[in-house]
Amino acid sequence: MTRKKLRIALVTDAYYPHVGGIQEHDYHLGVELKKRGHLVKVITGATGENICPPGLDVIRVGRIIQYPANKSFSKMTVGLGIGGKLRRIFRNEKFDIVHVHGALSPFLPVYSHILSHTTTIHTFHSQFEESIPYGIFKKLLQRCMERIDGIIAVSNAAKECTSRYLSGNYTIIPNGIDMQRFNPRNERCKKFEGKEPMILFVGRFEPRKGLKYLFLAFNEIIAQIAGATLVIVGEGKLRDYYKGFLSKQALQSVYFEGKVSMEVLPSYFVTSDIFCSPAYTGESFGIILLEALASGTPVVASDIQGYRTVIRNGYNGLLVPPKNPGAISGAIMKILENAQLRKKLVRDGLKSARNYSWNTVTDLIEKFYFETLQKKQLDNELIQKNSHSCIP
Repeated sequence: MTRKKLRIALVTDAYYPHVGGIQEHDYHLGVELKKRGHLVKVITGATGENICPPGLDVIRVGRIIQYPANKSFSKMTVGLGIGGKLRRIFRNEKFDIVHVHGALSPFLPVYSHILSHTTTIHTFHSQFEESIPYGIFKKLLQRCMERIDGIIAVSNAAKECTSRYLSGNYTIIPNGIDMQRFNPRNERCKKFEGKEPMILFVGRFEPRKGLKYLFLAFNEIIAQIAGATLVIVGEGKLRDYYKGFLSKQALQSVYFEGKVSMEVLPSYFVTSDIFCSPAYTGESFGIILLEALASGTPVVASDIQGYRTVIRNGYNGLLVPPKNPGAISGAIMKILENAQLRKKLVRDGLKSARNYSWNTVTDLIEKFYFETLQKKQLDNELIQKNSHSCIP
């Protein structure tokens, strides 16, 4: 099949101004596809601000709401007339590919597969222990799965948990990292000059992110290194609750930075001596780990399936048992006290991050698009041939 320029819709319930892995994935994939000459538009729900990075056209239908799920908060686009609006968008835009990201849930994802009448792709991003909605609506959702022309999962962890409920031919294509945005040459945060060693956490204040265990570990670290600093980038309603796990001494050395902009975030990574992610569930991949690796920052992370996709223990980072403050503090101290280990983790971390550049990942997704289009064309030709042969 000739590699023509495609008209592509990236459909998601999770887009800016909310921050997260799916948002990053869709944005960078869209930008890379545009560089290759494809037309790309994001279809998502509206929020109060509707602020998003430049570079992609965004069509907003309905409104994004958040609800508790998987020890975190999931997003759903709701509103009257979503189906009718999608029909008009698909009719006017004439997309070649409708690529849906996130859970197979009402209303935007399911409607997109049913109403688009073109080649549809779905990428599953999440890892979960159990899904009550998938269990309840399994038969209905399986019928929708059978309409999807190409199914992607960002990791084996994402594939395994989803395929327990929804069968299909899954292809693993990982998340990517912007190697220009995250690199060791970025400018350092001046406000933290002289505050060494600096440990960094980036994430929402949610139970599954494991911040409680990092705070307990930092209590042990500050008792050994009085000048240690812990910097927290992120926000959430549980902030004051988690503060209660810090000792009085530790609390004086913790900086709560709140939400920071996309432009400023890379500076936090290059300024820190160690990045720590103690999440204990719900992580299908670990984009945040890639951001640290690409910045030349050693990583300490929980030994969970999604993180093992990115981190090889002892090679490009250290993995520790989940929910284990002693193991977290021990791994951090090990890196701080061993200069040779630190150099090795930085070197091999940078090397491994390059395998996930958005140029490389977009190559895989673009190839998947054309293979799926070709397969669908051949299937349609076969159906037409068989139908003609049945005419007496």
